[in-house]
This record gives sequence, C-alpha cells and structure tokens, in this order.
Amino acid sequence: MKMPLFQTLDGDVYERMQEYFTLFCQSELHSCGVTQELFMKILSDATKVRCSLWLSCGDNTLCFMM
Repeated sequence: MKMPLFQTLDGDVYERMQEYFTLFCQSELHSCGVTQELFMKILSDATKVRCSLWLSCGDNTLCFMM
C-alpha cells in the first residue's frame, strides 16, 4: 500500500517536535520545582531570624542566626 505524498514528505517531523516539546516542558517543570524548593528553604530560614537579634546588631553589622 502506498503512503500519501504528505506523509512521505513529512516523515516523522511531528513526532520529533512532540518529543522535543515534551522534553522542554518536563525540563521547565523540573527547574521551576527546584527553584520553588530553594525559595521555601529561604522562607523557612527567614522565620528563624529573631527581631531582637537584628536590633542588637546595630546598623553597620549584618547578623544571621541559623
């Protein structure tokens, strides 16, 4: 059975495009998840800083409490 001309000319272009876009979207979702995890860690660490510690450090010194 003969394939239609458009299928012969296209080959597997659409399948390859689907694979590329799928891989791109999966990579984007992974990188967004990693970024969100990092910001959640920063948020968690920020809640551990005490206001009294900041006030006792003065204006010229950076103090961090981990």
